Amino acid sequence: MSAEERIQLGPFAAVATKEGEALIITSYNLTQATTVNDTVVGIAAESSLDDTGTALTLTAGDFRGYYPLGCGETVNCLSLTGQTWRFGAIVYNCQTASADGRAETSSSNSATKIGRYVGPDNVLTSGETLIRVHLCFAPIG
Repeated sequence: MSAEERIQLGPFAAVATKEGEALIITSYNLTQATTVNDTVVGIAAESSLDDTGTALTLTAGDFRGYYPLGCGETVNCLSLTGQTWRFGAIVYNCQTASADGRAETSSSNSATKIGRYVGPDNVLTSGETLIRVHLCFAPIG
């Protein structure tokens, strides 16, 4: 099965999301994870922003693509800036409220496991960096 075939379609909240952001379910719609111990259920497969960064016209319940946690696919995840990624490291939901939907290396505060980093070893992220993550952990909660 190809990566495109593993993409699921689900209803999203009327909130702009970027490719690689961690997603939760709230009010029966997918949206960005906002707290460290959110039950992350997937990773956004596409952005709902245009090339200039402007949000597309969104309506709650519109179906867009995402990768479910535990699907076994290797996908792009949006990293928190300033993270040093080592090959095979566990990837966690972000600790920082100002970085909704981002991935990081810290397991503090009962952070949710997302997967394992499978990109080049010893990479330091800056800005809006997409990293390669194998979604090998099923959602818990």
